[in-house]
Amino acid sequence: MGMGRRPAEADTDPFSGGIFNLNESFSDRIGDYLLGSPNLSLPVADETFSLHPFPVAAPLSTTNQETRASNGHEAAEGYDMGISEQVSATCSCSSQIVVTFEMVEISLHLVTAPKGSPGRPSQAAAMNIEEFLRDHKRALVSCEMLLGCETCSCRGEYVMLVISICRKLLHSVGVMHREGLSEVQNRDSSRERGGLWKLDDEDQAGVLEVLLKIRATRLRRLVTILDHVVTSHDWPAHRSMTQDLVRRLAEA
Repeated sequence: MGMGRRPAEADTDPFSGGIFNLNESFSDRIGDYLLGSPNLSLPVADETFSLHPFPVAAPLSTTNQETRASNGHEAAEGYDMGISEQVSATCSCSSQIVVTFEMVEISLHLVTAPKGSPGRPSQAAAMNIEEFLRDHKRALVSCEMLLGCETCSCRGEYVMLVISICRKLLHSVGVMHREGLSEVQNRDSSRERGGLWKLDDEDQAGVLEVLLKIRATRLRRLVTILDHVVTSHDWPAHRSMTQDLVRRLAEA
């Protein structure tokens, strides 16, 4: 394409193959660039995105009292409120995962609500493709960050939020694959597009499809990590729900 700069090759992934070997950061940025973000530039080969996509919220108030289930089983293994104050002062995982949950709920509602409904008053007010891709990526990063935290990944209630978010992300990818491709194909071709290339609708649909496949691949990686976490803590309910995600992703 005459750009003179080539992206670095993506890391090998057991779920990836063919088109899935595209570098995620490069593909995400170039996709946003092609879909009409004139202020974006092509990333350098070693560019990575921030692991802190949200503003850090104020520490949550906690108590030092342990919580135990009345049926003789602990509410969640590793749930030690004695260290909660220290965690809340140094770790933003818990506050960010709550923000992420709300964001994903809103995102899914906007892409699934019927056009013209109170929740989606017009196509202009609804979530567009670029916003969906950005929010989806932020959600993945937030979940990855929590599962990578030694303290927060031991909290069953936080991990359950991650499972719920993963379910919604998987559903939203399928919805956007249908709705988003249809929107690209039906949008006004005469609309001015930013960037170095002015793609026709067919090419824009192709770019969107590639980006959605990349999101699905990254979601598979996240669920693999999630499965390892819930297995290591021997949480039967969490494990069952995670295995359901594994099966659905394998069929997708």
